[in-house]
Amino acid sequence: MIHLPTLWAFLSLADGILAAAVGFGAGMRGKNGVVPWSASLAVRSLALFLIASQVEPRAGALAVAGGLLALSRTLQAGALLAGDRRALPAWVHSAMVAAVTVPIAITRDASSALLFGGLVLGTLLAALALLAWQRSRGQGGFPRVLLAACYAVAACAFVERGVAAALVADPLRAFDAPDTVQSAAFLLMAAAAVASSFAFLLRQKEHAEAWALRHATLDPLTGAYDRTAFR
Repeated sequence: MIHLPTLWAFLSLADGILAAAVGFGAGMRGKNGVVPWSASLAVRSLALFLIASQVEPRAGALAVAGGLLALSRTLQAGALLAGDRRALPAWVHSAMVAAVTVPIAITRDASSALLFGGLVLGTLLAALALLAWQRSRGQGGFPRVLLAACYAVAACAFVERGVAAALVADPLRAFDAPDTVQSAAFLLMAAAAVASSFAFLLRQKEHAEAWALRHATLDPLTGAYDRTAFR
């Protein structure tokens, strides 16, 4: 139904462009997690490029790509926590990369590798969905709901693809000639990946507007409300 290398290459290009736009647009100041989010897009772009360059997925390529995708997710978790002025411990990034890369690299069974990768990355995405939903629940609704929904959809797609790979005789056939259901799952992953970045940018816009409104009504010296707050 769809040509997966083309889809991955297109998504890799989109992530690379978004990473550059978000990073340079923010001036690399790192406010509200912009820099780690930009870094996560660059890392995911590299992972997708690696997958797209493989005519047939191999264990080594899947291991490296899986580790990069895990790193991309932990960087996004750090970006979400940075919006609440919290920090993700640095060891989490390396731990998740190792937890995904090593088991996939040592297994010689494609079904087991795809099942493991799908379940682990799906679990990471589900955790990100909960984090996006719970983070700043008192603030604007639509960007938060959209971001959480993107993660939830991607989590379901990853788990479905991983479980399905373990139930068929040729798990790599889904990469060579995906049917309608498989194509829909891959397209959902791609759409959720792109939409999550736009949802994050919408959240950044809300934060910037709230910051501007708050500082427009406060005296910079005393921190008390000035006359504009009572008009």
